[in-house]
Amino acid sequence: MSSKKAAPAKAPAKAAAKAPAKAAPAKPVRVRKEKKPTQDLTIKTPLGIARGLKRGFPVTKRTRKIRTADVRRIGKRTKFVREVIREVSGYAPYERRIIELMRVGLDKRALKLAKRKIGTHRRALKKREEMGNVVSLQRLAASRAKEDAEEQQ
Repeated sequence: MSSKKAAPAKAPAKAAAKAPAKAAPAKPVRVRKEKKPTQDLTIKTPLGIARGLKRGFPVTKRTRKIRTADVRRIGKRTKFVREVIREVSGYAPYERRIIELMRVGLDKRALKLAKRKIGTHRRALKKREEMGNVVSLQRLAASRAKEDAEEQQ
């Protein structure tokens, strides 16, 4: 018995010259058709027919009642209610901070803070204006109180 292991059999040598690979057949090129101009999709009044652009039951349009909210005006009652709520609850912490920034004269910083807290630029502008009015009213009240104190002395 020999202690030598049998050498593994070699795989048959691959053909030196491979047959050239066949190229995939060219796919047919699709030519896009020109699109027709789109139809006018404006809604037209129904004719009572079940099919087509003017399909549906013919109805008379209702005229909408004009509401005060549409005119963009705050009513007297709403204004009064908001004033009472503001008087009772006071200002939110971020509003107090805006007021403080406005007193110092950092209007732009106050706008940035309002934008970050409220979310939109337009609302932030409105809030800054509102807080500016509060600051001016406080200054006016302080000057009146000072004048009254001087008159009493």
